[in-house]
Amino acid sequence: MPKRLSSAALAAAVFELASCAPSRSLRPNDVVQSQFSHAHYCPLERVQTKLIENVPPAPPPIANDPARQAMWTYAHRGAEAQSVGGNGATPMIVQASGCSENAVYLCRAEGGYVPGRRRYRYELLFTVCTETNPPPL
Repeated sequence: MPKRLSSAALAAAVFELASCAPSRSLRPNDVVQSQFSHAHYCPLERVQTKLIENVPPAPPPIANDPARQAMWTYAHRGAEAQSVGGNGATPMIVQASGCSENAVYLCRAEGGYVPGRRRYRYELLFTVCTETNPPPL
């Protein structure tokens, strides 16, 4: 007689098979490559991805000083994260191409507090990417 799956195992299997299930990879390029491949019927080995830096260029006096440039980049990434989602996670823009098709994805790493040995710790759990055309620049 075959074994029966528990309701939790069955729910996990259904969630894993669902097309909206997030990828287990934390790298946005891997998530986008997989999603683009499925959405555009393009083999994975033909899909190329590129992370797009979405920080505005700094004025010349700031751009010429590496320390000031680092502060500029950090400040603008934080401002964009607050305006897009409000949870402090910096959104990433990834461009994908392959099989004569192109797409742009907005990705966000999602995390939460998980129990540790002595206390809860914040851990990245998965990356969610959504196709957006044209790019949100």
